[in-house]
Amino acid sequence: MAITLTRQTFPVALLVLTAACTAGSNTDGEDTDVAGDTDTVTADTDDTQDTPGDSDVTPTTCATFPDWVDATNLDRIDPKYVSTAFLDVDLTTTVDLTKYVGVVPVDDNYLRGTNYPGAVDPTQASDWLDESWIRWGAEGSVTGGSSGCASPTDASPTVVSGAIDGTTSWSCDHVVELSGVVTLSAELTVAPGTIVRGGAGSALVVVDGGRLIANGTVDAPIVFTSNDTVSPAAGDWAGLVFLGRGQVNVEGGVGTFDAVDGAPLYGGGDDSYDCGIVRYVRVEYAGGTLGASPVPALNAYGCGKNSRFDSVEVLHSGSDGVWFAGGHTNIARVVVAGAPGVGVHLGEGYDGDSQFWFVQQAAGAGTVGFQVSNNADNANANPRTRPRLANVTVLGSGAAGSVAFDLVHGAAGLFYNFALLGADVGVAADADVIPSIGLSDLVLQGTLFWDDTTTAACE
Repeated sequence: MAITLTRQTFPVALLVLTAACTAGSNTDGEDTDVAGDTDTVTADTDDTQDTPGDSDVTPTTCATFPDWVDATNLDRIDPKYVSTAFLDVDLTTTVDLTKYVGVVPVDDNYLRGTNYPGAVDPTQASDWLDESWIRWGAEGSVTGGSSGCASPTDASPTVVSGAIDGTTSWSCDHVVELSGVVTLSAELTVAPGTIVRGGAGSALVVVDGGRLIANGTVDAPIVFTSNDTVSPAAGDWAGLVFLGRGQVNVEGGVGTFDAVDGAPLYGGGDDSYDCGIVRYVRVEYAGGTLGASPVPALNAYGCGKNSRFDSVEVLHSGSDGVWFAGGHTNIARVVVAGAPGVGVHLGEGYDGDSQFWFVQQAAGAGTVGFQVSNNADNANANPRTRPRLANVTVLGSGAAGSVAFDLVHGAAGLFYNFALLGADVGVAADADVIPSIGLSDLVLQGTLFWDDTTTAACE
């Protein structure tokens, strides 16, 4: 894996960081590359790992790190461990865990510090992913079906269509099936354990004035899934869409969601706006076509700080996974697995706090694991996208050109404690990530890079 600054317009040297190369290259036999080393690195083709002093490839020299990358908190990992084997590796013996203590500001009121890299504690006695907020069934299965609730394969669902414009509740004793696009402009409460199914062209769209209360529990999650109970597949239905009144940096401060008839509005600058609660919720097999194009499985436009997204899983999307545009909502404990496009996108003026993300790209297909963008039409649009992100793990797809963490279109942000694994490029920043942002607005600190190749490349 590499960390790359590409297409830069400001005077910072291009940089590639691999398992065999950090700021200043290392061939003097030490365990890790150290900023300021003056020797060179060579790539390895004759064994399973790059070894200081290999002579089978012409040496190259690393460039210096840009100021916004804290080179003192970077780790490199033996490349003989490929990303697919990562879950079986004991990080307590391969990584200096002390580097990740104190990376997140200790006086923070929301972000939580850890003593391990990324989203999940590697010292757990059981499976590396055995956290209460990370639970899903076998791939290809229809999951859900809590005790006392309807079976996911219920043959007599309650069909919902059109607009919900009055206070409504859905109980878990029956399956709810969405027919086409269902718009919500009132309050809808979904009971823990409820199964909601959708088919081609179906979605639940929470428009202005609507509020979704989907407050599941760890033992009775709320599951939004495919209406194909035999062979569900990625993209079987469109997904969940929230259109709030929070800040967005589109022209005029208000945008339209054109994938739905009537092009409902979002934005407006009400940063306290409440889109609802999405907690212990799983969204499966979404990311299908809505209107003329596929949409991400979970979409939140202009959701304000009173909204809550916590303990959410987005699995097997047919498109992108999660898309937050604008707003100031805080987000915690999210799993995104199997998206063939962008796993997570934060942009268009989003400036909330967010932590504990686990993103696994679709093998061989995922393009970007985690993307932060300001505005594709105007890199200097305000309010600028400036999230604070902490405790993030990205397992890359391994595809050529894939990126674990992507900064584009003038994005800023404070990024702490990342584990970026198995992508072609670890971190990429395009030419619109410009000096006028200022170093106080762009920080990457405490990052583990995991290289699943034996090629070292420094420019």
